[in-house]
Amino acid sequence: MNTRRHNSSLILSRDSDVLLQRCGDRWQIPCTLNNSHFWQSAEPVNRAVRDCFGLDVITLRCLQVANDEAAQMVKSVYLQRYLGGDLPGDMAWFARDDLPDGLAPGIQGWLATLDDPAHPAWYRLHWYETLAASVGTFDRLEQLRSWERSSVWRVVQNGEIRYLKTVPPMFTHEAPLTRWLGRRFPQNLPLVVDDTLLLMADTGGAELATRPEPSLWVDAMRRMGQIQRELIPECETLAALGVPLRPLSWIREHLAASLLDDSIYRIGDYPLTDDEAARLRAAVPRLTQQVDEIAALNIPLTLEHGDLWHGQIVVRDGDFIFTDWSDATVTHPFFSLEFFNAELANDLPDHPHAAAQATQAYLRGWTAYAPLERLHAVYQRSVLAVSPLYSALRYQHDILPRMAQRWEMHNMVSYYLRHVLDALAD
Repeated sequence: MNTRRHNSSLILSRDSDVLLQRCGDRWQIPCTLNNSHFWQSAEPVNRAVRDCFGLDVITLRCLQVANDEAAQMVKSVYLQRYLGGDLPGDMAWFARDDLPDGLAPGIQGWLATLDDPAHPAWYRLHWYETLAASVGTFDRLEQLRSWERSSVWRVVQNGEIRYLKTVPPMFTHEAPLTRWLGRRFPQNLPLVVDDTLLLMADTGGAELATRPEPSLWVDAMRRMGQIQRELIPECETLAALGVPLRPLSWIREHLAASLLDDSIYRIGDYPLTDDEAARLRAAVPRLTQQVDEIAALNIPLTLEHGDLWHGQIVVRDGDFIFTDWSDATVTHPFFSLEFFNAELANDLPDHPHAAAQATQAYLRGWTAYAPLERLHAVYQRSVLAVSPLYSALRYQHDILPRMAQRWEMHNMVSYYLRHVLDALAD
């Protein structure tokens, strides 16, 4: 079922005045209804404001998301910046210190951190001017996404479509890594067309999601394995580019301390139950053995994508372009396979054997280190549980502590821990 979204738009002028809409005898924040979309996707939110009110806006950030199960609707509040358009007759600007009494406390609360230096630059009021100045000449700037992890824009320059991505300090390796990988594997990376910005040429291909042939998905995973093997001698270069080094010893070091501390089970809106937490605490010795079993394969460290699902893969000219390297680390390569396969059942529901085929194709490329049968056994016994554990630990130790708005991603910890439990139960 396509859940509807009720979006409230807290729209600010350049001078931080607040735009309100008259409704009967009271004022309210303008609201729109549209179809379900990722809450961090700014394009549908901006389009809804333009279609409903004739106003051009950009989204600074999402302030809150709530799931109204009774109404079968997701209700969100977005902080937006007015760029242009004639105000409808039922709308007016209010100074922040002259808001209607019933709205003032809530709005002032939302705006209290507008200029918080801990927030990324794109959450601030004058981000559009900063962005336009950095891009230089352009035909159009079209906002696609805004959340603490990134700001993404479609930039049209001289009729050519490009994509601009800005990331927070914890992901500053993405731009130099994408440039370096692009020189090494030009057929497999987006072309970065700027020496300072992560401004990428349009790939010109089709998203893997639009190509349901299982053979393509299998080949994509095979190609990722080839790239990883070619990068084995480049770990020092990758580290110099800022890619985090997270070997199996890092997982082992954090495993027991994290899973024996109840605080990890309470992170987010969907905390683990007491039974789930108890099962994970009891599994610490088993998980430690599984990490050791993976290590015993003696497969060298290499680049691991960290978020390898179909949305990050483009099919072009018989090859694959891999995008979005924010979560990349230098670690065990097989974690990319587990992540890819975890999504595959939903991606290709009519092809139940596709994941097994992708596994076979990927693991076959690593037989220089162990027989295929052993690789399969270790993958099934250990990687399927350790890979989501690794992702949970990355969020707990590397990502969430560096976020000002932890709520945006804090549910990822419980999400991955439940994947660990599923793997242990199989």
